[in-house]
Order: sequence, then structure tokens, then C-alpha cells
Amino acid sequence: MKDSTPFISVIIPVYNGKATLDGCLNSIVLQTFKEIEIIVVNSLSTDGTDEIIESYKERFDFITHIQEKDSGVYDAMNKGVACAKGSYFYFLGSDDVLFSPTVFETVVCKITEKNMPDILYGNVLLGDSNLIHNGEYNLCKLYDVNVCHQSIFYKKNIFNSWRYDLRYPALADWYFNFKCFTNRSLSIVYSNVLVCRYALNGLSSFTVDPLYGEKHDLFIGLAKNFFSHEYYKLKKYSTDSRSVKGKIKALCFHILYTLFYFHYKLSN
Repeated sequence: MKDSTPFISVIIPVYNGKATLDGCLNSIVLQTFKEIEIIVVNSLSTDGTDEIIESYKERFDFITHIQEKDSGVYDAMNKGVACAKGSYFYFLGSDDVLFSPTVFETVVCKITEKNMPDILYGNVLLGDSNLIHNGEYNLCKLYDVNVCHQSIFYKKNIFNSWRYDLRYPALADWYFNFKCFTNRSLSIVYSNVLVCRYALNGLSSFTVDPLYGEKHDLFIGLAKNFFSHEYYKLKKYSTDSRSVKGKIKALCFHILYTLFYFHYKLSN
């Protein structure tokens, strides 16, 4: 495996993930599609995470273990990108698990059918529930809520000039995705595939990020490069969403999400 070029590079940032990492790694090594590599970027964990990684590395020669301090999850993801060799990159949290052993096989079939798009994305399940996140996106939907990065497969060439922006410690992937969706040179395809079970206690759930305050100007500025009708539709939508009615709608969504999150935590 080490001498062949993988089709999918799975990049996993982790810090003190001993409790969940075994399940995450196991869901990957059991995949029926084998043209993969796994890059675990371990930010000097102190809970025995490194022992789990090394035990998998001894059994599977397509696992790379990077042990060094980083400045956050997106810095770790950038480090993984720098050494990844796959045709497509996929980012998975250490507390997430792939939905089934055939996920990669299904995704690769879809990628091939769609003539190797720059991005192919699907859906995730929220926690242990049957709630699906989040269907096909347009710019207005992406303005409101990010595509879960655990549902996205990026072609390697996207990262030739771009990296995750470390100014946004919890939402850099949202900014990155909006750049992709407003870049007319990129082909982006949605496929109704369940990719993974997404852990609800992720970094972005309850972390304040400056992107919230800058989002409107940043996203509208990026959308100017997009097709004119999509830009003007988004501009109107974003203006409406900043109104009192829009803020109430956003607050209701946040309250519902928070209630669901605490219900999930209390039941597990």
C-alpha cells in the first residue's frame, strides 16, 4: 500500500481522543474500498491517544501518525493536507464514525460517474439520531449553515493554493466552503449518500468565532464573483436575514439546536 497512490486521504485531527478514536479508525479500516491512506495529526495528546494510533499503525501500513503541537484543529488539518497523497481529501473528526463499511466504495462510484468533480458532498447523521444533515445546498442555504465537512470529498488540486484560514478557529471550514461554492472554476456535485455519524460536541457547537461578525461582508464579497442572479438573490436574502424577523428566525433555530444537543448529551 505504501508504494501505491491512494484515491482517498482521510485526515483526522485529534487531541486527547482516546475515548472515541478507536471507533473512528475502526470504521475506516473496515471499508470495502482499500485505496486509502489515513493521516492522524495528533497534537501531543496526553491521555494515551498515541498508543491507539500506534496499535493501528502496526497493523495497517497506510496509516501515518504526525505528533506535533498545533494551534488548533484547522492548523492540524492543514498539516495533514501538506503530506496527503490521495486524489481526494476527506476530513473526519476523531469522535465521528463512517456510516457503513461501503461508504467509500459508494462515494468513489459517484465520483467516477460524475466525471471526477472538484467536490462531491453528501449527508451526515447527527449523533445517534436519525436526523439527516443537510441535503443539497445553494448560496442562500450555505449563508445560513455550513456543509458538514465530514460529508465532503475535496479533490487534491483545491489545496494547491488554498488552506484553512487560521483566523477562524471554529469555522474556517465554513469560510473555505463558501470560497469553493463561489468559485466558478470548480465543479461541485451533491449526492444523496449518508457518509458518517457526526458527533454533536464538535468545536463549532459552542465556540465563539470572529467569522460570525464578518460573515455578511465576507460572503457577499465572495459571491460577487459568482453568477449574477445567484449574487443578487443572496444579497437580498442576507439583507432579509439581518432584519428583526430574520434574527428571530436564527435565534429559534439556535435554541432548537441547543435543546437537541442537550437532549442528546443527557441520553448518552
